[in-house]
Amino acid sequence: KGSLLPLAELRTQAQRTLIGLLDRRPGKKVLVLDPKISGPLALVANIGVLKEHGVEKLFHLEPGLKVGGFESVQDVVYLVRPTIANMKLVSEQVIEAEGEAERKDRKKGGGPGGGSRKN
Repeated sequence: KGSLLPLAELRTQAQRTLIGLLDRRPGKKVLVLDPKISGPLALVANIGVLKEHGVEKLFHLEPGLKVGGFESVQDVVYLVRPTIANMKLVSEQVIEAEGEAERKDRKKGGGPGGGSRKN
């Protein structure tokens, strides 16, 4: 009350929006954040809220981050600013994770050319 901006309403609306986005991907997920939005995100939702909506792991977007290979996680969700540098990092990580998944499938015999052949 008495504020020019309805901060409580803005926080509630932002939290609802974030939860709605997270809940679109049911199951356990990894959340990758742009480091520059971590602070503002903490004003909207704490780690407990994120965990209630399936976030198992939380990472900052950075070069060399490996987002694939978490057995219990179904999805990776990126929450980043739309900059060229961020999009380059996200695309590199997605390509790396897809390659890792294909290598695992081949080892299990589920992918093209994978598995052993019986003669």
